[in-house]
Parts: sequence; structure tokens; C-alpha cells
Amino acid sequence: MFKIISNIKSRLVFKITFLFIICVFVPLFSMTAFVFADINEKMIEEKEDIVNDVILEFEQNFERELNRYDSMVSSLIKNSVIAEYPLRSEEEITGEDAYELVNEFTTGENAVFDSVAFYYFNNNVNDFENIFCSASYVEKEIWYKQFFTSGKYAVWSMDAGKSTGNSLYRISKIFDDSEEIGVAVVEINIEKILRTILVEMKSEANLFAFDSQKTGFNINTEKTNKEIVKALENNGFFMQSNLDNRVFKFEDGKNIYTVKNIPEYGLSLGCFVTKNMNIFTDSSFIVLMIVFVILTVFVLLFYYFIVSIFRTFNADIERMNECIENNFTGRLSIKRNDEIGKIEKQFNLMLDKLDALGKKNILREQSQKQAEIKALQNQMNPHFIYNMLNTFRMKLVLNGDQQTAEEIAKFGKLIRYNMHTRENFVTLKEEVMHLNYYIDLQNERFTPKIVYDVQIPVGYGDTKIPKFILQPLAENSIKYGKKASAPLKITVAFENIDSKCFLISFTDNGKGCDRRTVQSLNSQLSSGRYIHKNDTETSSTIGLKNINERLRLIYGEEYHMTVNSEPDNFFEVLIRLPDIKG
Repeated sequence: MFKIISNIKSRLVFKITFLFIICVFVPLFSMTAFVFADINEKMIEEKEDIVNDVILEFEQNFERELNRYDSMVSSLIKNSVIAEYPLRSEEEITGEDAYELVNEFTTGENAVFDSVAFYYFNNNVNDFENIFCSASYVEKEIWYKQFFTSGKYAVWSMDAGKSTGNSLYRISKIFDDSEEIGVAVVEINIEKILRTILVEMKSEANLFAFDSQKTGFNINTEKTNKEIVKALENNGFFMQSNLDNRVFKFEDGKNIYTVKNIPEYGLSLGCFVTKNMNIFTDSSFIVLMIVFVILTVFVLLFYYFIVSIFRTFNADIERMNECIENNFTGRLSIKRNDEIGKIEKQFNLMLDKLDALGKKNILREQSQKQAEIKALQNQMNPHFIYNMLNTFRMKLVLNGDQQTAEEIAKFGKLIRYNMHTRENFVTLKEEVMHLNYYIDLQNERFTPKIVYDVQIPVGYGDTKIPKFILQPLAENSIKYGKKASAPLKITVAFENIDSKCFLISFTDNGKGCDRRTVQSLNSQLSSGRYIHKNDTETSSTIGLKNINERLRLIYGEEYHMTVNSEPDNFFEVLIRLPDIKG
């Protein structure tokens, strides 16, 4: 992903901001979606718990109400007036007493039952207000036969011969001294029972009930009975397998339904709650929104910070271009102490070094031109010099001065060796031979004589080395190392390092130098960065630097000189060279 973003052709600030948004906002939005889904799921679970609790409470209250009615029915049919009515049916006063007793339960504002009817097995009972009747009137009714077939003392039924569809009947046997004397049928309005339950429950859920004929008893729902029944039909509630279940649950997109089938009453009790849940009022959502706002503020601050950084970058880039176009003149203004400020400082330092390097190159070109001019002015044909020296040597031989002639011959060979510039490499044997010539000539000038010891190991005579590297070292030793009180001794040793390299050690017993000077020289020789002191710099130092630069240019930076010394004791130059045979 990072590679794809880096390849997008856009400004870096937009790439970084885009990457930040992907890394922060995408997880944040994912977390938000997850929290929303989790909150919604939890709220649905809460709604489901509500309808489960409501349907359980609904059933319990319904059972309690029916038990209450059952107690009143039992107390009514056990009254002696009701039990003795068939035996005293000829006495009119008894009928009046029984009628008044029933009337207390069925009339007035506090009426408990909608209707009451007693059917006695005594066929001589006279019908009184359709309340006290002979069982012969109903013994052929289906509900009557089903009741006696069940073998129970009392049952609840939706049908008692005169059902209007919204009543529930309590059918009970009437006893007199443990003898069955008839059947009592008490009618109770279902909606009255449900309204009583509703007042007690005070639930947010919508309650409803219906019988096996899909006749609904609307209590407090926002939907009509038809809408509720249709929703139940669409979700398969009226299938026989579902009617056998005690609890049926489903959702229709907007509502969560729970219905409990109660076969013994021929009723189904149900409730539903709407799912229009406002998750924006949930505390977790509020916390999430606060976090979201805070992160948004942080993103804006981050974007402002990034823009400010890249504004500085762009300004520096424009200033850098101006410096380049104006031949590296001008500098960046440093206003920050962070990484940008460090970059600005390094750029200014680079410009300073380029400026110094340019000036150094100009001085070097000027020095080179002056050297070329001086060389042209001092140019003399080396063959002419060598021929003249050879002429002088022959005259000395003719005059019998053999020693002087030999010295002039050595000097001529040395001049010719130094002036012959076409060969850059010579054998070690040739370089040592001309070193001997040089020291022999110097011994003609000094007393005491210079002592020198140069021994070429077997097999190294034909080894190729850069020309003219030993004589300048001898010049330095004679000029700067020679003591007045003791003869100067020069020792040149060769040591084999490995099959590829060998070491030349050039040592004198002269004045030497202190440790600080040795450290400074070695640092300059190894790094190739020399401290130039113009006219005050000694030719000894110049000679060492020139030889060292030739070695580095020819063989590479690993081939450089090192020095070692002790004051008034010795001065040693070590030269590491590759073993190249001629």
C-alpha cells in the first residue's frame, strides 16, 4: 500500500495526509460501524427481553384474573340458595332470593359477570328469568356434552351455546351434599379482563389477544386486529405446528412480536414493541462521538502541522534553486531548531565548502599556470646538460683527475634520471642505485660522512615502484635531520607483508620531531587533507605530501605513507607498496 501511495503523482503533503486518513479514519469508521451494529444489536436484545418479560407478566396476570373469577364463581354456586333451588322450586320466594343473589354479580357498576345461568338435572325446575332452568334445555348442546365427557368439575370455554365471540365462560358442576344437581355457566367479558390487566401492567409494549377463530381483542395497540392477524398469518403463526407451541416469536421489520398460545382457554396472548430505536441517545454512542470529534480535531491539527512543514520545505527549495542559479551565492535563513533547521544548516555548510573549494581550485589553477610559466623560463635541454657534464668528465680523465670525473659521471646520471619524465615507474634496483649516487655526491660536501645502509632482498630487484620516491626522503633527512655533533645514518629496509604487498622503511637517526607533529602528519597523510601553511611550510613537509599524493593517485587511498619519530632520536617513514614485478 505504501508503495502504491508513493507512486501516486501528487504533492507529498497530500500523500502523507491521505495515508494518515487511511491509517486513522478507516479504522475509526470501522469501529464506529461496529459500535453502531453492537448498540443496535444490544437494543434489539433489550426489546426482545422486554417482550419476553411482558408476555410472561401478561400470562401471569391473566391467570391471576381468571383465578379471581373462579373463586367468585365457586363462592356463588356453593351458596345454599343456589344449591337448594331445585328442591324448593315451588316456593316463589326462593326464586326471588336466588335472583337477587345472582343480580348482585351481574348488574350495576360493580357487576362481575356478564351473565349467569344454572341448569339443574331436576326436570321439574321452572325457568326463572332464563337464569334457573332445567338441564333438559341444553343437554343436547355440544359444549354440554364436551363438559361431561371431560370428567372435570369445572372448565373454561369460549363456547357455551350463546357465545357472542368476546366472552369467556366458566362451566362448573353444582353440588348439594356432594351430589351433582346441575351445571352453572358464568359468562365473563374477555376485554374486561384484559383492560383490568392493562391498568395493572403499565407496559410500553402493545398488548393484544385473539381466539382460535382469529377474533381479536384489541387492548392498547397502534395496529388494528386485522393488521395484527395479517402479520401473524404472514409469519406462519396459524400453522398447526406453531399453535402447538407455547411461545412464538418473529419480527416484521418494524416490530418484534411475541405470542403465547393458551389452548386450555382457547386464547392466544401477545405483545409487540417497535424497533424505532434511537441509538443517538445511547451513552456509548455519545462517547464515540466525542472521541470522533477529538480525532477530527487532531487530524486537522496534523494537517495544519504537515502543511506548515512543507510550506517551509517549498520555500527552502525555491531558495536553493536561487542559490544554484546564482553560482552558489546567498544562504538559507535558519528559523527552526528541528530537522528542517539541520537540513538548512547542512545546505549552508555545503555551500560554504563549495565556495572554499572553488577558491582553492582557482588558486591551484593560478599556481599551476605560474609553475608552467616558471618551468618554461627555466627550461633547458637535459641532453645538453648531460652532454656538457660528460665533456667535463672526459677532460678530467685526460688530466688524471679520475675521482672528480667519476663524481661528475654520477651527477650526470642523476640529472638524467631526474629529468627523464617519460617513465613513471622504475625497478627497485634502479631507484636504490640512483639513491646511492645522490648520497655519494652529498658525502663530497659533508664531514663527517653520511652513513647509509640499503639492502635489497632477494627477488625484489625487479619490483616496479613509482620513480623518485626515495631520493626526496634522503634530501629531507640531510637537510632537516642532520646533527652537527654526530654523523647522519640512513637505513632503508624492506619487509614482506604478504604475497601482494611489501613495506619500505626509510629511517634516519636525526633530530626527529615531537608526538604532536607525528600525529598531525599521519592524520594528513591518511586522509589526504593537508594543512597548507603557504610560505612558512617546510620543503620537508611538501616533499612528504607530494610523495604521498602520488601513491594515493597511483594505487588508491589504502596505499599511503605513515611516519614515526622520537625527538633527537630517529625519524622513520613507512611506505606500503604493491608487489608488482617488472
